[in-house]
Amino acid sequence: MKKILSFFLLLLVFPLLLTVNSCKKDNSDDNNNNNNNEPTTVTDAGGNVYNIVKIGNQYWTKENLKYNVTGSSCYENNTAHCNTYGRLYKHAAAMTACPSGWHLPSDAEWKTLEKYLGMSQAEADEEGWDRGTDEGTKLKEGGSSGFNAKLGGFGNTLNQYNDITYGGYFWSSTTAQQSYDAWNREITMGAKIKRPYNNKENSFSVRCVKN
Repeated sequence: MKKILSFFLLLLVFPLLLTVNSCKKDNSDDNNNNNNNEPTTVTDAGGNVYNIVKIGNQYWTKENLKYNVTGSSCYENNTAHCNTYGRLYKHAAAMTACPSGWHLPSDAEWKTLEKYLGMSQAEADEEGWDRGTDEGTKLKEGGSSGFNAKLGGFGNTLNQYNDITYGGYFWSSTTAQQSYDAWNREITMGAKIKRPYNNKENSFSVRCVKN
């Protein structure tokens, strides 16, 4: 009789054990998938590590690029500026400097970012300063986007440096009307983002976007 009761108890308990183990396995798999799908850092060929921020469906480096390649420089050739604001790149150097699996954003990819932050398509297509509302504020250090734009100034074609702490100048990969110009973005103390094009021999900051 005892053997029969033990057999029936086993039949009742065994399915419950299977259910508990199954739930544990499912939860573990979900956690692993979440961890694997969300990169948090990326390392360039020089060993510099950058935090990553996801904005909309895009992944961006959260810091200005520091990789030392020919055609790049520190603001006023001061290494301390490179440590804080990253390096400044002529356009040809900027095109090849991003880590493997990442690239210099196109003009269209900058527009995708701006539209996610609130611009209309018509505003994103505008040149100059009259674009959107407060998207520049959202991109700057402490802004709600997490992009954390550093205002690292720029170097001109005469190797003169200007505007550090006042303006951040960021290349896109897209050539403008003339082959020697490329579209870029300028983020300054104001709330908006300027979309001009500039000579590719100028030296601007670089942010990278994931392929």
